[in-house]
Amino acid sequence: MITSTARLEEVLENFRSGQSNLMLGTQMLVKGHDFPGVTLVVVILADGLFRWPDFRATERAFQVLKQVSGRAGRGEKAGRVMIQTFNADHPVISALKGNISEDELLREDQELRKALSYPPYGRMARLRVESPDQAEARSRAQFLAQAVGDLFSPSELEILGPSEAFLERAKGIFRWDLLVKSKEIRPLQKVVFTAKELSNQRKWSLLVDVDPYGGG
Repeated sequence: MITSTARLEEVLENFRSGQSNLMLGTQMLVKGHDFPGVTLVVVILADGLFRWPDFRATERAFQVLKQVSGRAGRGEKAGRVMIQTFNADHPVISALKGNISEDELLREDQELRKALSYPPYGRMARLRVESPDQAEARSRAQFLAQAVGDLFSPSELEILGPSEAFLERAKGIFRWDLLVKSKEIRPLQKVVFTAKELSNQRKWSLLVDVDPYGGG
């Protein structure tokens, strides 16, 4: 495990100079590095990118896989890219293989966002409650869901959840999420204000993320 910036630079330089010929890493290797001698790039379980709980998942998956694919064949030798997936027919894979254009991929993604009222065709806010006690975290989320659900009609405000956060427990703290969607910003503003007021009254931890990126 790389534990410092200096150690990271050493590992990258060893790979760049040819002292090592195999590198295993995360998405941190995608950007900002030039390895002209690389002839093979392997992506393991790309499905994790497709299934990330974010309305931007398709767009981000394409960007990441396109960038990492560009690491191979940057020098005189030709490069090869291998991507492991359980969904070889996914639109992102089709776009990378050239079966559909990048414009087609993004257009389909935009149409899906529009149908589901995801940004930029709607607004979203994630309300996250935290507690060292799992049952208490769930109870708080359920309370807020009921409270904000009474503010507007279902046609004005859509509530998803509450449910466990993508990473339900972090550093001994349980986290539950409530996702609210609206085509207008006004309902979200009132929801956020109400949720903060109720949480402050009860001295609850509340994290608000508008148009959230990722599910962490």
